[in-house]
Amino acid sequence: MTQGADTPVPVVHDDEHTYASRIARRVVLYVVDVFEALLLLRVALRMAGAPAASQFVRFVYLVTGPLVFPFRGLFGAVSADTPIEWAALTAMAAYAVSAWAVMRLGWAVAAHRDAA
Repeated sequence: MTQGADTPVPVVHDDEHTYASRIARRVVLYVVDVFEALLLLRVALRMAGAPAASQFVRFVYLVTGPLVFPFRGLFGAVSADTPIEWAALTAMAAYAVSAWAVMRLGWAVAAHRDAA
């Protein structure tokens, strides 16, 4: 039996746990995307040689400083002559991998819950 134009299509509702996990995944992706965009802007400003005295550059460095801080000591001291900020690139990779791990963990928990 086919449904005509006047017949309403039944709406299938996900249970609330699946909906909540989908929202949580979207929030994680959104937050990581914002982090990645800010860090990419930091790297681009550094590579372009933007003056640190500029208010916008100072703002970007101020906002992204806590994101880069855990990775500062990995590559030694950063000089003003270095065009590439390796700590920021490492932070971008680490946050992307962390988001992927959180997403995989969420999928594993959801799959385990659905199997039970």
